[in-house]
Amino acid sequence: MIAVRSALKRCALLLLSFGVLSLPAHAADWGKVSWGMSRAEVSAQYPAATPEGDRLKAVHAGEILGVPFDATFEFREDKLVSLALRSDNASPAISRSSADSFRDLLIGKYGAPLHLKAGPTSLEGVWRSDRTVIKFFAPSTPAPGYPVYSFYYWSRADPRYDEI
Repeated sequence: MIAVRSALKRCALLLLSFGVLSLPAHAADWGKVSWGMSRAEVSAQYPAATPEGDRLKAVHAGEILGVPFDATFEFREDKLVSLALRSDNASPAISRSSADSFRDLLIGKYGAPLHLKAGPTSLEGVWRSDRTVIKFFAPSTPAPGYPVYSFYYWSRADPRYDEI
């Protein structure tokens, strides 16, 4: 038994040294960023992001279900604490996607929401993971110039967001 364990350890070390097997990295909290990153670190991941006061804004920072989203990164004491994703209303994929599809995607990834409200004017849901609070919002009747879909990600390490 000891010889088998020793052989397995040697095999794993050999695979690691050749890059065949890699240790799992911490999953990003969203896209290429994690909570606590500095403004410079986020800028390095999204070089086209432009400053907007104490925030950075990246146009077309990512796509969800074929819909492009702009991302606004917010910092507190030079640490990333939240981001907002808003859909690009000009996207043709908007008409092919539905709020229910986004809701189902979030349920599949994060489980049952803490709060889910489907009303006559909007669909709204809130999820929590060990590090993040996520809010999804979709108005029933989008207004011109406003996003059709919005996702908000907040770091639970920031006291402002932990109690949401």
